[in-house]
Amino acid sequence: GDVYKRQLLNSKVVSLEFKSSNGKKSAYYTLTEAILQIASSVFTITNINSEDYTLANDDIEFVQYNLFKDVYSKTMDSSSYYLEDAKSRLKYRKTIIPVSYTHLRAHETSLHLVCRLLLEKKKKK
Repeated sequence: GDVYKRQLLNSKVVSLEFKSSNGKKSAYYTLTEAILQIASSVFTITNINSEDYTLANDDIEFVQYNLFKDVYSKTMDSSSYYLEDAKSRLKYRKTIIPVSYTHLRAHETSLHLVCRLLLEKKKKK
């Protein structure tokens, strides 16, 4: 549960495979780093010439091979944890209570005041 969630978000747990002179090699990344690796290859693919657009292209092969393996499953796990976290936070959410304009003005910061005065000045014109 929580240990896997922390590992998923903070540790190098996503395996990506790259083509090398000796075949394929694996390296581990955080989920964010893995997604950035995939995004970088996708960006490269979008800028290649049509004659180079083949399955033999290293970037195309990299994306095709890695996207639906570890990256996909770890992204789905991360999404599930995010939804669970959002649901648990909703339990503790306070009810919205309407307040008066005077009450809002009592909590106004100097930045809010400047913005409000500028908006009022604009309305008068």
